[in-house]
Amino acid sequence: MDEAAKVREAAWLVEDAFAGIARPHPDCSQSVNVACFNLSYRLYYPRRLAVLLLLLLSYVEVPFWCRGVDARAPCGDPGAPVTPLTFNLPTLSRSTALLVELSCLGVVGVSDLLLVVALRRHFAARRDRVMVLLLTIAACMNRLFLGDVAAQIALFLRLGIFVLTFQTVRSTYLKMFAVLNKVQHILSLVAVYVCFFGWLATILFQDTAEGGTMSTYVESSWQMLILLTTANFPDVMLPAYNKSRWQASFFIFFLCFGLFFLLNVILAQIFSNYQQIASSEAIDLDDNRQRMLTEAYDILSSMRPPPLDVALCHQLLLELQRYRAAPRTTQSHRLLIVEELDVKGLGLIARHDFTRLCEVMLATTRARLHQPSEVQRWCPRLASTHCFRAFCSMVQHRFFELSIDVLLVLNALVIMIEFATPAHATGLRNWELVDSGFSLVYVLEMLCKLLVYGASAYWDDGRNRFDALITVTSLIIDVYAYIPNAYNDHMMVKVLLTTRCLRILRLIMNISHYRVIFLTWLRLLPVGKSLLLVLFCNMNLFAALGHVLFGGKISPSRMNSEFPASSYTTSGYAANNFNDIPSGMVTLFELLVVNNWFVIAEGHVLVTSIYARFFFIAFWLLGVILTLNLFVASILDAFALEFASNQRQMSVLKPLAISDTRSPLAHTSLPSP
Repeated sequence: MDEAAKVREAAWLVEDAFAGIARPHPDCSQSVNVACFNLSYRLYYPRRLAVLLLLLLSYVEVPFWCRGVDARAPCGDPGAPVTPLTFNLPTLSRSTALLVELSCLGVVGVSDLLLVVALRRHFAARRDRVMVLLLTIAACMNRLFLGDVAAQIALFLRLGIFVLTFQTVRSTYLKMFAVLNKVQHILSLVAVYVCFFGWLATILFQDTAEGGTMSTYVESSWQMLILLTTANFPDVMLPAYNKSRWQASFFIFFLCFGLFFLLNVILAQIFSNYQQIASSEAIDLDDNRQRMLTEAYDILSSMRPPPLDVALCHQLLLELQRYRAAPRTTQSHRLLIVEELDVKGLGLIARHDFTRLCEVMLATTRARLHQPSEVQRWCPRLASTHCFRAFCSMVQHRFFELSIDVLLVLNALVIMIEFATPAHATGLRNWELVDSGFSLVYVLEMLCKLLVYGASAYWDDGRNRFDALITVTSLIIDVYAYIPNAYNDHMMVKVLLTTRCLRILRLIMNISHYRVIFLTWLRLLPVGKSLLLVLFCNMNLFAALGHVLFGGKISPSRMNSEFPASSYTTSGYAANNFNDIPSGMVTLFELLVVNNWFVIAEGHVLVTSIYARFFFIAFWLLGVILTLNLFVASILDAFALEFASNQRQMSVLKPLAISDTRSPLAHTSLPSP
């Protein structure tokens, strides 16, 4: 094997080390295999885009129950009471949807087939890609041969392809299934607890006013389950409570033990087991990472005796630019990485130092390496003049930021007055001129900072990115609103004012405690990203299942004529349905909140059967008890750690900021604002 092939093989191992997951690789001696493998890598983002489009196709295709011939309203006249209500999103025709689906499946299939050619018999070790390939073939056959039921089956096949494509989703699902296995005894205890109190309620309230609600054992258990979610409290106990105040003790005891203790025990068990499983997985990933980096070092060292020469490490870093997981590096990044790994400065890298490659690459690429400003690079004579240095001092002075904050307060007052001004008042034009003046000042502020700090340093600051986005958006709306055009109306002025109001949020960030909370929230986004994605997939699964079970069965006309006295009808809940996937997602979000979920369940039970309740119970268990509670608990735990860390950092940085009296122009490269 030549040197280039060994560097390529080592790069594959380092690439896998970033994910912590060992994957099979092609035979480096076979050029066709390597070419197919590299081409499969090139299709990584097109493949993911195709998978995402496949899933989104479920939101814009015509529901399977629609049989209309009018392409503009295939489900019937939206204004007619007999027409089942949908989300009214623009939909693709069935032929267009079929073309889009087959095109996306083609991209996914070609990517997987390239990997089959590259890996040969080792492709079976990529179980995720094997499953995706099988689902892709099944989806194509489903669309081409199954006819009417194809649209219903496609909903689940698309979701399966989506889940298997994203490794973080697969990993989170595996951890959640492991958690379910550990807490199943507690969940069974909840079921026994609800059924036992349902049996007691049936006996205690027989031949009473309360018995009208709890007439049978099944109804009593159903009402007790709803009570456990507090959705029907105190309504469910009022008939018994009105007869005897002491009968409230039955419901109070049920809630005290079930709601305040049992459900919280489930939450604690779910969270602790999830954390334990996640910690164990993190240890395994780290062990895999160290093992793969060691293997990569051994491959590189087989060409030259160890320790590793820095020139060979440079070749490895250049080869890694072909792949995805390793961060992109510039020449300056690569020099810093090699310098960090070459601890002794002898131009050689030891084995234990090489195993730090992943963390060194991540730390180096995340570091702020700002170039001098464009003025310093392109016009060095101008940058060295006294006038420009004085201009830089003015822009970097704290009073410059303070003056902008004062302008923001004045702008807020102007906006309040302008909102209170009648739309067609004669003075409205004058206020618009004042607003345009504020926009001009904000544009000048942005240009001044770009000249002083440079584009790289300016854009690296989150506050500047926020200000620039609002400033540019306001300027565009200014031009659109005040230059005569066919669509010009007062609504655009309101949009402009609302956009400018967002700039006032900058003042909130100047308050240290608010800033800590906001920054902590931003850092928590990666923590909850995987769980939120799993929650979205769960909702998509139940939306598809609900669409198949209940799609087209609920309309205002049917509910008013057949079930006029039901709570679902009297509450006007006909829009809360599963007639299409977007409506189903909104309905499931309402079920996540739990309030009045039993009313939504009642409407769907009426148009199908009592067994429809199991659909809503299953979503409550998977969506609320497991996924949502796990997300909330993880966020609370991470927030407490991040908030404490930020507080400690601020307590350390505050005295440093007071004692730091350096001139901002003491360095050649100007600091970030």
